[in-house]
Amino acid sequence: MCAIVLKIVLRIINFKSKPNFMFFDEILNKCYGKSVEKLVELLNTLKTKIDKIVIIEHNNEIQSDLIISVIKDEYGVSSFEII
Repeated sequence: MCAIVLKIVLRIINFKSKPNFMFFDEILNKCYGKSVEKLVELLNTLKTKIDKIVIIEHNNEIQSDLIISVIKDEYGVSSFEII
């Protein structure tokens, strides 16, 4: 979670570039118990300040606006479905 907070702080103090989106990959892997709740609170706060937040996650504990499911067929070809 420290890396996420650092990323947010660097975005705040950067005067030259403030992108309106953030990408996070597998951020719940190292969170347990209360830290999951705190991370969800942090993400909800971020949603008020950033237009788009993209989270790549296999764990569905985070309330999402949109889920993109990726499925690989028997030939190894991946396709996606918006749920």
